[in-house]
Amino acid sequence: RKNVAAVGTDGTLTIWAPAPNNRVNAIAVSGPTVYLGGQFLNVNGTGRNRAAAVGPDGTLTSWNPSLNNNFNAIAVSGSTVYLGGDFTTVGGITRNRVAAVGTDGTLANWNPNLDASIQALAVSGSTIYLGGQFTTVGSATKSRAATVGADGQLITPPWARAYSAAAAPTNLIATPGDVSASIAFTAGADGGSTITNYEYSTDNGGSWTAFSPLTTISPLTIPSLTNGTTYQVKLRAINGAGTGAESSAVSVTPATVPSAPTSLQATAGNGSASIAFTAGADGGSTITNYEYSTDNGGSWTAFSPLTTISPLTIPSLTNGTTYQVKLRAINGAGTGAESSAVSVTPVAPTTPVAPSPSTPDPSAGANSVPGNRVAVLAQRAPRQQGDMMITTGVAPGGATSVVQIATGGSAQMSLPWMASGTRSTVRVATRCPIASKGVARTYTCSARLATGTWALTTQARVGSTVVAQVVAHARMKAIKRTAVTG
Repeated sequence: RKNVAAVGTDGTLTIWAPAPNNRVNAIAVSGPTVYLGGQFLNVNGTGRNRAAAVGPDGTLTSWNPSLNNNFNAIAVSGSTVYLGGDFTTVGGITRNRVAAVGTDGTLANWNPNLDASIQALAVSGSTIYLGGQFTTVGSATKSRAATVGADGQLITPPWARAYSAAAAPTNLIATPGDVSASIAFTAGADGGSTITNYEYSTDNGGSWTAFSPLTTISPLTIPSLTNGTTYQVKLRAINGAGTGAESSAVSVTPATVPSAPTSLQATAGNGSASIAFTAGADGGSTITNYEYSTDNGGSWTAFSPLTTISPLTIPSLTNGTTYQVKLRAINGAGTGAESSAVSVTPVAPTTPVAPSPSTPDPSAGANSVPGNRVAVLAQRAPRQQGDMMITTGVAPGGATSVVQIATGGSAQMSLPWMASGTRSTVRVATRCPIASKGVARTYTCSARLATGTWALTTQARVGSTVVAQVVAHARMKAIKRTAVTG
């Protein structure tokens, strides 16, 4: 074998045996073709100046670039064979130390033009890597290593570029989250090297933590913070030159929505309800208002004006309607958890209609109570052992007069209502028959009024006191006598 040979993977010499007449410096294989470069001038006795192509059987092909000096490096990419060495012409055409020749032998226009020899050459995609003793490529200074594109133009790869640390991020906007914060920003200039990650500081630049996993897209989320704690956040970028300039600080206080109010107690009002409660945790953000629901959480209304102090008053309710009331708090993070429901039924106040002032009736006798506008007269002796009689009148201002007459008997109650300038009276006889001890009985009498009714109710227990109350609802005009018996 002369200057070149082929050996099997088992170490056995094959029959492939081309015969270059001098040293071979470079070999490349593309499909069935083997490309040779070196210092030889013929192969198998046929002239080939430093470059040749041989088939799998060792037969010389027609590919013949013809170099004027040594051929030191070779690489094949598709249909192009890249050559490097000490030569200055290829097929008589100027190509200083590097050239590209088609697999059909045609010289390409690719011409980087080096000032000294090439010892190494490699191709990756459309980029050709060169190594040797040169100091210039074209007119550019490149000492012994360079990358050139498929168009022959010099390329400066990232590892050969001059770059600097990234500029500071700007326009930071912080949004609080639950034990976290989201930081939107505008990236600074990358300094000629791609930004690969960011670092953040939560103490105004005192200490720094890199995001993990790597991230470069705005906004960035800072985890593991404490709700209710205010942080001074800064960012800085990382590129091939290291960590960049730090941003200005932005303030953020992580928070979550409030916890549910507890211990609700409802007090009915006239068309309203007062709800006392214990506030839940504020989630790290001050509670600014509450919302209420009167349908067990189906719909919600915010208190207006804003209010946060217990108790809260819910207005515009309907007397006699039962409501299932819930509360929930509002803070900077939103509306919080809802409370358990409490039931309440608004009611109208029971306020007697006061009679018009008048002068007490002189005929009322010794039992008259002028200050309360009520007169009670005992007319005859008790008729039956065990009976009791108590009458109660409602005075103009709401005061009540209670008079116990006797055991058994009847009485006359004189109510000085002013109706067409006259006084109206009503006789009421109440009798409590003997009953088993401890048994309670209730008796009611009523008189029709022009616009309502009044009622006298007695409750009797043998051996106890009977209490009866008159409730006036309207001005009395016409009253008929009514007897109440057991």
